[in-house]
Formats: sequence, C-alpha cells, structure tokens
Amino acid sequence: MNHNSLIEFERISVMRGPTLALDNVSLKIGIGEHVALLGPNGCGKSTLIKTITRECYPLLEGSSARIMGRETWNIFELRALLGIVSTDLMMTCTRYISGRDIVLSGFFSSIGVWPHQGHHLRDGRSSRACDGDTRGFASCRQVHK
Repeated sequence: MNHNSLIEFERISVMRGPTLALDNVSLKIGIGEHVALLGPNGCGKSTLIKTITRECYPLLEGSSARIMGRETWNIFELRALLGIVSTDLMMTCTRYISGRDIVLSGFFSSIGVWPHQGHHLRDGRSSRACDGDTRGFASCRQVHK
C-alpha cells in the first residue's frame, strides 16, 4: 500500500442486505487527484461512496481498504476530513439551505452551515435546493487542505 494515496481499495466486495453491491473492486485515488464516479442507477456508485465514508464495510477476506494510509478510523474524524456531501445526508436537513451552504456543509462535516461555522463565508442569499440540485452540488464539491 502506498501512503501517498488518498483512497486505496484492493479487491473489496460489499454486501447491501442480501445483495452483492460491489464485487472485487480495486480503486486507487492519489492525493490531489480529481475523480468523478459515473454510471447508471444501481451500478454501485453510492455503495462505493458509503464504503469510503464507512457507512458500509467491505467483506474482510482477501481485501484491503485504506484511506489516507489507514485501515481503521474514528468515523467522525474521517468524515470531517473527507468533506463528502450526500443526498442521504441532506435528506435529514429540516431547514432551508442554499446551494452554497450545501457545498460548505461538506467542508464543515455538518448538515448545513451554522452561524458559528464560517459566518464570514455566507453571502446572504437563501433558497431551498431540491434533491437534484443537492446531487449536482455534491458532485462538484472539492476541498483542498
């Protein structure tokens, strides 16, 4: 395994209930590399993201799953470092949130942006983002730390 990799999965398989959602998948994403996941519904894109955020876990036999060189993480620390915004996460939001705040919520690892989180970043505009907007904002989200 290379410690210069952000993500390094080797031969991972993931079950979602009785269904094999990912089968023997290998993926390496280098630090600073930009990646887009494309594919039809049901091909495993969300399962792969959930495996990265540790919402899903790969089967252990014969596989390796490292994120930033580590196989084990406190999931709250990991998610704060990754800054991933998902439709599942945003579905739990019960208040109005702008597209900008959706993207910033990934930076702060929160649901939306709260007054104590970078109030100087707010532009004062507020409009409710629909589910499709959320997916669009999530797909263009990137953080350089």
